[in-house]
Amino acid sequence: FERMKKVKQVKRKASPRDISAFWTVVPRLLKDDVQWNSGDDDDDDSERKQLELVEQLNSILDRTLDRMEQQHFGPRDLTPTALAFAKIRNYLQNSDKRHVAGSYHEFLHDVLEVRREEIFQSIARTSRPILSQFEPRYLSNLAYAYALVEYVPEKFDDGSSLFGHIAKQSIPSLNKFQPQELSSMIWAFERA
Repeated sequence: FERMKKVKQVKRKASPRDISAFWTVVPRLLKDDVQWNSGDDDDDDSERKQLELVEQLNSILDRTLDRMEQQHFGPRDLTPTALAFAKIRNYLQNSDKRHVAGSYHEFLHDVLEVRREEIFQSIARTSRPILSQFEPRYLSNLAYAYALVEYVPEKFDDGSSLFGHIAKQSIPSLNKFQPQELSSMIWAFERA
């Protein structure tokens, strides 16, 4: 029940920072193996709450993509969101719980698989015009998110690629990258 309150709060506020923070917490909830039913609810009440939470999560995902497309996300919001989606998908790909009918694991796995291209194309379209605002850590983490999810976005209308734009933006500032950021960037480019 407490999770549903938090989901409703995120939907109501819905600033890019709030949305990003919400998605950043989801991988931790999955790893902590938070259970749907606290044991206090009967089966009908638990099922109703599950359905409500799934609807809320779907609504937040739609809101997230809508806000991205409207260019409300900056580098500080966009990169953690992309990384969170990649971590959620990566965790669920390697989890047996994605097969538990009616679970949020199943819902998130199904949504991120079905909408993977939509989600990561939206992130690519949103990030391209603002890549010049990305600090090295954001450039590195954005590339890392795409490599983690094993998805290379389609080329833009002008034939350029997101990874090409990331490289173009990164090269002049290589001396500002921390060793871990360089390592992540190299790994991401090798995987992409």
